[in-house]
This record gives sequence, C-alpha cells and structure tokens, in this order.
Amino acid sequence: MRRIHELDALRGIAAIAIVVFHMRFLDASPAMGSAVDLFFVLSGYLITTIILEQGRSSGFFWTFYARRSLRIWPIYYLALFACVAVNPLLVKREPLDGFWYYATYLQYVPGYWHAETPAFSRLFLHTWTLAIEEQFYLLWPLVVVVLGRKRLLWGIVPLVIAPIALRAYGFHRHMLFTRCDSLALGALLSLLFLDRDWTEERRSSARRAFVAIGVLALVARQVVGPMLTRFDPVPGGAWAVWMFAMATAELNILYFAVVGIVLLDHGHRRLRWLRSPALVHAGTISYGIYLYHPFVLIFAPIIQRAIGLKGSPWLDVAKLALCVGLAEISWRLVERPLLRFKDRFPYHREPNPLLKGPHSATPLKANEAQAESSHSQ
Repeated sequence: MRRIHELDALRGIAAIAIVVFHMRFLDASPAMGSAVDLFFVLSGYLITTIILEQGRSSGFFWTFYARRSLRIWPIYYLALFACVAVNPLLVKREPLDGFWYYATYLQYVPGYWHAETPAFSRLFLHTWTLAIEEQFYLLWPLVVVVLGRKRLLWGIVPLVIAPIALRAYGFHRHMLFTRCDSLALGALLSLLFLDRDWTEERRSSARRAFVAIGVLALVARQVVGPMLTRFDPVPGGAWAVWMFAMATAELNILYFAVVGIVLLDHGHRRLRWLRSPALVHAGTISYGIYLYHPFVLIFAPIIQRAIGLKGSPWLDVAKLALCVGLAEISWRLVERPLLRFKDRFPYHREPNPLLKGPHSATPLKANEAQAESSHSQ
C-alpha cells in the first residue's frame, strides 16, 4: 500500500488554518482554531494502525518510542530553548516559571485537580497539543497491545464519551482525557480500515455513511447547537457548558467522516486536488509550521511597529510565508537528517497475533511513513 498523500494534504491544510486563525480570527472563527483536532484524528488512525500491525513483534515498544522521539523531540526542545534564549530580547519578558512542566510534556496536567500550571512564555503555550500527543504515544500502545484488536472497540467507546462529560463538568480542555475523543475516533478508523476487503459495494455504502455522519455533525454544530442554547434558562449556565462541550465532539465527528472519505477514495480523481505537491509538502513540514508560528506572529508586529509598517493583507501573507519558510529550513537542516536515524530502529516483520489475514503486513510502509512525517500535535 502506497503512502496516502491526501492525508498529508489534510495535515497541511490544518497547519495553515491554525496559523491564519491565530493571525486574524482568534475571536471570530473558533471552528478554524479547532483544526488541531484534525491532527488528533489523523494521529489516532496512523498510530493505532502501526500498533495493531506490529504491537506484538519483538522489541516493539523500544522501536516505537525511539522512532517517535526522533520525530518529536529535536525541534520541540530546539523551540523550547529558543523561548528561553530570546526572552531577554523582549521589551516585556515572558514568565518562565513553568519551564519544567513544558520540558516534560506535563503542561496543563494540574488541571486534573483543578490547579494551574505555572506561567510560561506565550511562544510555547500552543504546545499543549504536543503534550497530549506525547502522553497518547506513551499510554496507547500499552492499551492496544493488552486489549488486542478484537476487544479494542471496548476501549475506544469510553474514550469517545468520557471527554465530553469531563469538558462539561469544567475540567480543562487542553488535557489528554478531556480531548482524547478525536484520538479515539481516529483509532476507530484504524479498526474499520485495517485488513478489510473493500468491494465496490462496501465502498459505496461506507462512503454514503461517512457523508451522512459528516452532514449530521456539521448541522448539529452550526445549526442545532446554537439553536438549543437559546433555550438555556440561565445564559452561560450548565446547558450552555454542555452545548460547548458537545461542539468539540461534533467537530471531531466531522473530521472522522472527512478522514474516512479520504481513506476510501484516496487516489481517485475526485481527490486529485488533495494530491497537489504544495499541499502534500505543507503536510510534510506541518510540524514545523505549527511549532514555530508563534515566534513569527509575536515578533513580526514588534518589527513592524519599529519600522513603521501598517498592517495589510499582504503583510499577513508575508507572515504566513515566513512561517512556512522557517518550517522548510527546519525540515531540511534538522528534522529530515535526524529522521534518517530511524533506520537503526526497524520494526521486526514476524507475523503479528493481533491480526489475521494475508494482507496484515501490507499497509505498514505507508502508515509508518505517514506517521513519521506527521504533524504530531
């Protein structure tokens, strides 16, 4: 099975949407700001597929964690120490009290007991998504290997439902167990697609189902939810909180449907626009786009004011181009060279008891490569 370039394109679109959201629409368009959940759905799918295929091979955990570390850690810590290094250059220095929380991927973990994480630089606040992914990488392989493929659905269903309740009951929204419904839906896609014989009839039925699910989720988010909030007897009360918690779940279900359709139809001419080399490459470097973009968006206005430039759409385009340029430099000089070391940590190819069927090893090259280049937020 070849690499699914359309998934890379989705990742690139999500990265660009996040930059634009943070640049222009922070208050006006919360839907764009939730593009991070698309990354989570993609990660849930790709990582679960790798675990199901290789989870019981010898040395799996060492290999899995080594390869994930090579992908995530280098530029994460590069950006973290850059926050500290540039802090003296700021007119108003950023707080660095929470350094060790961010250095150990524990940002927002105190939210489980309704405590506050010590303050840290605005340049790194967005890395709550990376903390969620890192915690997911640590825990999910153990869950999948213990449950196995046949019982995995019983582990996925609670992880889709519980985060909605936790969000509604006031737990911080930037933690693994309040945001893992998107990751769990991605894992569900892995169960649906892995080692399945897709006849054209099955494919057509699945496509109609995904379209229906996506339309219902979109209507619920954009029409039904806002309409129901009007019946809240106390504005901003418990009903509104539940509707807000459901809005994230509805968007996750929409992303579940979108990724499902792409998995069904990848390679088809109707999705040829998602195979655009520019979009695919944007997905390849999306981790850097996401990680570095606050540096551009915070420092650019300072420089802009210093030289007397007025804001304009063209200036925003230049900022976006600079975000992409930094990510490209990072990809060529840091990420891609280090990823070559992953060849020292190969997955062993012996048969996997988690799977049955002659095609169980076929998708691994595509899914593994896809995950190695993932945005990882």
